[in-house]
Amino acid sequence: MTTRSILGLTYTVNGLDTMGYSPQTVLKKHGLSLDKLDPFAQIERATELQILSELFEDVSDSSIGLKMGVRFGLVGYGPFSMLLMSCKNAYEACRTGVRYQSITYLFGELRLELGTEVTAICLQPTTLPGKLNRIIIDRDISGTYRLIQDILKNIEQAVNLAEVWFSYPKPDDIKPYEDLFECELKFDQPYCRLAINNTDLTIPFPNANPTAFDYYRAQCDQVIAKRTDSIEQLSDKICKHLELFVYELPSIVEVAEAFGLAERTLRRQLKNEGTSFQKVLDSVRFEKAKSLLKKTNLPIEEVGRRLGYQEAASFNHAFQRWSETTPSKFRKGLVSR
Repeated sequence: MTTRSILGLTYTVNGLDTMGYSPQTVLKKHGLSLDKLDPFAQIERATELQILSELFEDVSDSSIGLKMGVRFGLVGYGPFSMLLMSCKNAYEACRTGVRYQSITYLFGELRLELGTEVTAICLQPTTLPGKLNRIIIDRDISGTYRLIQDILKNIEQAVNLAEVWFSYPKPDDIKPYEDLFECELKFDQPYCRLAINNTDLTIPFPNANPTAFDYYRAQCDQVIAKRTDSIEQLSDKICKHLELFVYELPSIVEVAEAFGLAERTLRRQLKNEGTSFQKVLDSVRFEKAKSLLKKTNLPIEEVGRRLGYQEAASFNHAFQRWSETTPSKFRKGLVSR
């Protein structure tokens, strides 16, 4: 299965929680917890869709997808957002966004349509079951619109949409759509489409920087390269599951429950793959430790606590076993491994 950033799911879960829809029951079923999702983690696409389907099963708000999408601000896209901000103008940002769309949270495929008066960002959405189809389309279209708005704020300019298309039948209540997009709306179209006046796309960005563009493009390339195309072995699946957690990684009993296996069966299958739960756990802990030491200023004791070590000495000992150096020396850059 292909993997993608968990941030799309995290924003959706937090949004539902804020609106009074408790996601905890669904997350618990999949061995997850709202306060323990790791923002740096990847999630299998099929798993994310299953969770989304269950999360929205009892949600009655017909415009919930629109409300979810506008929460996806520029800040949540990491190096991708910085890449867009360093472009020459909004037109180049649109082209770049289409090129690096696999980094986003969309379910579907983007392309650009160039016209004499408007340029359209088009989305051919993935066909999803039941009401989830409309919810995710609404989320992805309103999220893309929010991203464009945030980019154009760079030049203190509002987004002037010419029209917006949706690929599903016209809803009974379109007022939430009119209020959000403020333009002509068309439903039951062959694909989704955000049409923007060309005059809005050619104004130079004040922060345009070719050097920064190349730097963030390289970072985005690295993000894509690290994504796993195929996860077949149980050890790989468990590794991806453990990566979802930011605090106190789950025990083997909790992981076995999340995978619908008896603990003994899980241990046996891992042994057949030439590994063990402890080895997988240590591998995930090591990667998380390196990430936290590099990307945050958390005290080393707190890094250890987040990984399940109650004492700093235990964490230091484990890190030295994994890397042959101490966490403090690793953080200072005295070693490169």
